[in-house]
Amino acid sequence: MKEWFSIAELAEAALPGLPKTKIGLNNLALKKWRLNTQLFRQTLGKTKPVWEYHISLLPEGAKAALLVRYGVGVDAKQTQGEQKTSIWVRYEGLSKAHKRRCEERLKALCFMNDLIHGGLGVHDAATSTAVQFGVSRMSLFNWRQMVEGYERPDWLAALAPSYGEENVSQFAPCHEGAWEVFCSDYLRPSHPAFSACYRRMLAVAQERGWEPIPSERALRRRFNAQVSKAVVVLAREGEEKAKKLYPAQRRDCSNLHALQAVNMDGHKLDVFVSVPWAEKPVRLYLIAIQDLYSGKILSWRLSDAETWEIVRLVIGDMVEAYGIPERMTLDNGRAFTSKWISGGVQNRFRFKIKPDDPQGLLTSLGVQLQWTTPYSGQSKPIERAWRDLAEAISKHPFCAGAYTGNKPDAKPEDYGKRHRI
Repeated sequence: MKEWFSIAELAEAALPGLPKTKIGLNNLALKKWRLNTQLFRQTLGKTKPVWEYHISLLPEGAKAALLVRYGVGVDAKQTQGEQKTSIWVRYEGLSKAHKRRCEERLKALCFMNDLIHGGLGVHDAATSTAVQFGVSRMSLFNWRQMVEGYERPDWLAALAPSYGEENVSQFAPCHEGAWEVFCSDYLRPSHPAFSACYRRMLAVAQERGWEPIPSERALRRRFNAQVSKAVVVLAREGEEKAKKLYPAQRRDCSNLHALQAVNMDGHKLDVFVSVPWAEKPVRLYLIAIQDLYSGKILSWRLSDAETWEIVRLVIGDMVEAYGIPERMTLDNGRAFTSKWISGGVQNRFRFKIKPDDPQGLLTSLGVQLQWTTPYSGQSKPIERAWRDLAEAISKHPFCAGAYTGNKPDAKPEDYGKRHRI
């Protein structure tokens, strides 16, 4: 027997006890029939997905008319048995607190039904029950709707809460092949939209006869719950984006002491400056060394180019003022990996290492050198200092009009109006 009916089919049948128009039936379905998630579903129509409702939701007169039209078969009893098993499986998965809530709902609902069978009106029975059990009348009507279509011995399981994370059957069923087609389409570097992938999956499912197919929103809920964000980012945006999902590293400097470890880097200031040796304004480099224990900038110099000569001068200023550090972390720029600075070190990322290379400045001083990972600026704590220095230097009122912005598409409105010396 046919058990599931769409709004169009019910409207065409003109059943007794139901609205005769599609709009009226749809309003009735939204208000009452969708309270029980087990008794409505979405299937593929000729042109788009349609909602179908189980026959048990209909009034007795409408049921009788449909039974006369379609007859009674074995499939109806089989489906009812499957629904009965489903609600009891959901009930057994609830916590003790939620099971007690089901028992309280059942007591109130049975009390209300006894009043109705005793001759009291439905609204009067609901009012008396609400006062007796301390619940609202609307809750009682909702509970009656939840048990509609079930026999009284199954009411306890049918009254199980089905909202939020407490719903064990919170995802609409989906054909395995359709799920695989959707995931393989959506998890691509091309960044296809969710809705577009859903439409393509619907077309494949309709062609191959796959059922059931959930609605787009139901499939989105399933996808968000079952596919981790890391998998989505890795498949759609790549490995580098996936790395950023890890929590930021928190450095602990309590076990260090001054000059035990320092790091050095160069930063191109976001300010145009007029200099005597160039016709056009230039952006200067700030080369600095920072102590890892205190965060203090130990030495710094300005230059129009990042060269090994300016790196040597900055190191000399630090040694003269504070002493020789035990360990230094350097950038992978050509100025820092120059053989005049780090010659003799066997783990550089640049230049060919030869046995007869001269000893560099830091190698001669006995400083243990470490190199940052290429294209990984966050490996050096001094990168964090550059942001603060940008606020203090590049964005200072004195530099207004000469500030360039930190990237080409972030130029301020007063860009290029004047240059500072």
